Amino acid sequence: MNCRRILPHCLIFLTIAAFGANFCAAQTASRTHAGARAVKQKRSKRKPSRRVLHIHQAFVASKNLRLMAQQLLRERTPAGYRGVEAYARQHNAEDAGALAWFVVAYAHMLDHNPAEALDPLRRAQAKAQASELADYVTYYQASALQQIGSFAQAEALLRNFEQKFSGSIFTRDVHVTRAHALIALERPAEAIAILEEDRQPTRADIELTLGRAYAVAGQPAKAAAGALRNARPVSICWSKASATPRPLPSITP
Repeated sequence: MNCRRILPHCLIFLTIAAFGANFCAAQTASRTHAGARAVKQKRSKRKPSRRVLHIHQAFVASKNLRLMAQQLLRERTPAGYRGVEAYARQHNAEDAGALAWFVVAYAHMLDHNPAEALDPLRRAQAKAQASELADYVTYYQASALQQIGSFAQAEALLRNFEQKFSGSIFTRDVHVTRAHALIALERPAEAIAILEEDRQPTRADIELTLGRAYAVAGQPAKAAAGALRNARPVSICWSKASATPRPLPSITP
């Protein structure tokens, strides 16, 4: 999907959608009359989880960021960068500040400036460790590191990703990114082990990266007859795929 096509429709509240829905559902459940008294009593005691409330508060506090962030991602002008950076510094101790720093970093990634994305990503990470933004920040930080050639740092950052962020939407993307780093570090066997466990459902970038790992490992027969032969057609080459940031999820307001 072309990032530029969805940017005007992207909201910056990266994990608000799922948890915001849960928050609203919890509020609705508390007001709904249940058929059975026991169920009604159980629902009346149910409260939104602490992290749902935490994210909801960040969402509310970040409303003023929305327009600036959308404009920056759409146009990416120097003035746009300055505006969002100023907001991030002003709210540096809040979750809204972490969101703003991530927006700045993502804009740099869209501008193909991964080196410029690293500082705002690190600033976002300092605040995002205990928030629902953490897996986004970690994934994009590793992607930026890989794109500037810091493969060892990128691989180390993603090594325990699944343990830290169980159920993250980025899990399969992390496998591909980490495999790219392992291949560059001349550790194709580890890349093969990771990708062989993640071949279903079929995804072209996984198959292509797996084929490359087999080729680097000196197993051209498996590279040709296995991974590459089964790969679906793609319109981008392996090197470009590894350098293009994945788009933010499109959230319908």
